Amino acid sequence: MRDELSSYYEDPEFKELLAQYEGMAESHTPAYFDADDLVTIAEYYTSQERYKEADEAIDLALRLHPDNTNALIFRSHTLAMEGRLEEAKIVSDLITDTSSIEAKFLKASLLMEENRMEEVEEIYQQIAESEDNDLDTLLDIVLNYVEGGLEKYAEKWVNRIAEVYDWDMLIKEDLQVMDTMANYYLTFYKPNMAYPILQAILEKKPYSVFHWIQTGRCLLLLYKIAEAHEALDFALAIDENNEEAMILKAFAYKQGNNNEETIALCQKILEKGKVKKLQACLMIVQVYLDMQEYQTCIDCILKVLDETPNIDALTRNELYFRLALAYAGLGQKYEGIKYLAKIKASEEGDYIENLIRTGEFYLKCKEEAKAIEIFDLALEETPEEERYYTLTDIATTCFDARQFSISAQYYERINIDYPKQERANYVFLMYCYFYLVQQEPCLHYLAKIRRDMPETYAMLGTTDGFIMDAKFQTFLYEMKHQIEIGNIDIDKYL
Repeated sequence: MRDELSSYYEDPEFKELLAQYEGMAESHTPAYFDADDLVTIAEYYTSQERYKEADEAIDLALRLHPDNTNALIFRSHTLAMEGRLEEAKIVSDLITDTSSIEAKFLKASLLMEENRMEEVEEIYQQIAESEDNDLDTLLDIVLNYVEGGLEKYAEKWVNRIAEVYDWDMLIKEDLQVMDTMANYYLTFYKPNMAYPILQAILEKKPYSVFHWIQTGRCLLLLYKIAEAHEALDFALAIDENNEEAMILKAFAYKQGNNNEETIALCQKILEKGKVKKLQACLMIVQVYLDMQEYQTCIDCILKVLDETPNIDALTRNELYFRLALAYAGLGQKYEGIKYLAKIKASEEGDYIENLIRTGEFYLKCKEEAKAIEIFDLALEETPEEERYYTLTDIATTCFDARQFSISAQYYERINIDYPKQERANYVFLMYCYFYLVQQEPCLHYLAKIRRDMPETYAMLGTTDGFIMDAKFQTFLYEMKHQIEIGNIDIDKYL
């Protein structure tokens, strides 16, 4: 069950199978396919976010092979991911081979959805023992926890692998272990740990589009915009129509405040793409929001909603939220609230995330006290093991809204409550205090970066800086120069 599919999708064997299937689908000509082949095709479509096509492939698999365990597992898992847990359980009850490892993994996944973690762990312990701590099996357990966003449990099973096997050898030589750990570190916001692993993978597989894209994603998280563009250009040189690489490159343009290139690339995806059209639309809309072209933003969204009646609920809510922000930007608060109400009525999406977005709406309405009240409610409602991520989301939301005083407060709370994570916030806090014209705390974090993060310090005030802001970078360049020539004793700010 190890996740080897991303590489398999690039093989001629799979491409031929996919072409045969899509030819059958386009011509509406009945054809026979092996159940496992159809499940693999469905997994491919899912990886490309083509969920409707994935469902159609599983529909065919179950028509041809109604008792196939893997097809039933895929359908049950998909239903669970959609929040249709009771339906997922009904499908899982149709599986006759309940002793199979795959069926046991499904049972654990369904229990995970109900947060019955003791039972999940018991099942995984039984599986691991029955398989004599087989490496493939242990990696699958790690990946399931990674997909569930459960870092503590994932880390436990990574440690189990390190206890049983020669970890130093695996992390350098075993591609599946390397893949798993790169995914692990990216998922849990540790791109500095993921990057060297991805580099090592690309030395072994220099034509892997997937890993060039993952490297681009990693570099974006590290705010290395130029290097991210370079990695994504490698991916597009291998597959010029890869929409995942294109949308990430558009995001890189956006991170670099290059609005014209962002819109141009997103327009290209809208014209020629199949998979990322809605993401491209959302990005264009966000650019218009950032440019404060609120009416253009509203017109664009209403046009998309009118022309895409079958849009999925989560994407519709994304568009509703941006409509709410645009109306807030125009000073039409109650028009915006109507769209927030539609999001709430849909009962889709994560409750905590929706609270944070509501807080962002009130920031846009210039009602900071109301926004903080809602942000703090989100923190109260967050389980303790997820609180760090909620704090980070709130701080980032305020930062992106240029509410630097509020953002700094939440970043400082992270530093106090989660000191092991504080280095990730140094640059953001320095930026906040720079625009708040508070020189002492600004230089305090510059001193910390100089002492604790020399590689990051070297990039400050250069074109490789984390934040593409000419005024800020000029300030950093001048401060570093003054430190170098001895005019500023930076250590006194520690």
